[in-house]
Amino acid sequence: MRCCWTLCDIPRPPEGAGLPMQQHPSYGRACGSLGAEALWLEWREGRRTLGTAQVLARQLPLVGRVALLSRGPVWRPDTARARSETAMAELLSALGQGHRAVLVTPEAEDGGPVLHGGMIPVMTAAHVARLALAPELSTLRAGLAPAWRNKLAQAERTGLRVTETSLPDNPGHWLLGAEAAQAQARGYARLPPAFARAWARSGRTLLLAAEGACGPLAGILILIHPPWATYHLAWTSPAGRRLHAHTLLLWRAIERLKEMGILALELGLLDTERTEGIARFKLGTGAAACPLGATWLRAPGTGSVARIARLGLRAGVVPQSARPSARG
Repeated sequence: MRCCWTLCDIPRPPEGAGLPMQQHPSYGRACGSLGAEALWLEWREGRRTLGTAQVLARQLPLVGRVALLSRGPVWRPDTARARSETAMAELLSALGQGHRAVLVTPEAEDGGPVLHGGMIPVMTAAHVARLALAPELSTLRAGLAPAWRNKLAQAERTGLRVTETSLPDNPGHWLLGAEAAQAQARGYARLPPAFARAWARSGRTLLLAAEGACGPLAGILILIHPPWATYHLAWTSPAGRRLHAHTLLLWRAIERLKEMGILALELGLLDTERTEGIARFKLGTGAAACPLGATWLRAPGTGSVARIARLGLRAGVVPQSARPSARG
């Protein structure tokens, strides 16, 4: 049975499905402000939505129009594996008709869909730390690693003042500036500050800050895309690190997200080789290491198209599937 994907104006993810940041409309709109075009497609049978896909498109020099399907499609949980694979093949075929190249990073739950049709591997699979927020708060606290829980208790005893706001549309906001300087000093890749501001204009954010007598000691920014949320960026001063302010802020964020009814918090990619300490901090929350699919390229025609599209992805010409790197 053929699966018919149609363009839609307001994407409605399938009932009961999780929703990665890269498949939420706020992500598409934010990337749109950076030069990409967001396309929303859905696969329906009667009144049931079986799958949705947010695709970003961009014109690359020497290549032409390139499409990126990142961490999608989002499937209805009871969709049979064979049907989702057929639907994926139909979607890639449809995208290939209007794009010179198609990059796809499917979710890897249950092994992920099998990709056919001359797909070329571009980037290897990775893992993301995901904390399930459905358990009771007492259960979540008990699930913290002992060292993580001890630092939290120490931070709570300091009496640090914590504020909670949304991110204002202010290019000079102190957290964006501090994190940008931190990224430059440490040499890690992440989405530009303009992305966070664009998200805040059309979506929901949660910004928590710990303040001392001389100003901010630490801050974290959470992007909310129900039923999930993403830990987007963070910064901590040397004084804040001594007081474990970052640990306190993340725990306060967990408490607030639970009140909002958020079911999962993604803490970013895990890199146990280059940033072992950061990976240990993320997993110390009780988060699970969830596999992401590899990135594949469909570029019919010549090998040169594939090579240029690969370079475009690596250089950030096309937004990558999981570039945000939250560090404190």
